[in-house]
Amino acid sequence: PSPAPIFAARSTIERYGCESCHTPLGSKPAPGLDEVPPPLELAGEKLRESAIRAIFEKRTRARSYLGVRMPHFGAELGAVIARGLAAERGLPPGD
Repeated sequence: PSPAPIFAARSTIERYGCESCHTPLGSKPAPGLDEVPPPLELAGEKLRESAIRAIFEKRTRARSYLGVRMPHFGAELGAVIARGLAAERGLPPGD
């Protein structure tokens, strides 16, 4: 797969500080978070691209038991991240 979607997703994740809450695997949770959202490393493998997009577009909650909510970033940003996380795991685009 092309590295472009992965680069775009990782750049977006860094720019918006997603890993401030979605702590990378093996890292300590961010101070002040009572509940820790899931790490992003395996999201592309665990969730279909459409499920990741729904989290951004429809504000669907992947883990409804968590009290924390993700900020609303919009559908366009969600598509970039969803596509890149899936590509990172070698999955074809567009589940």
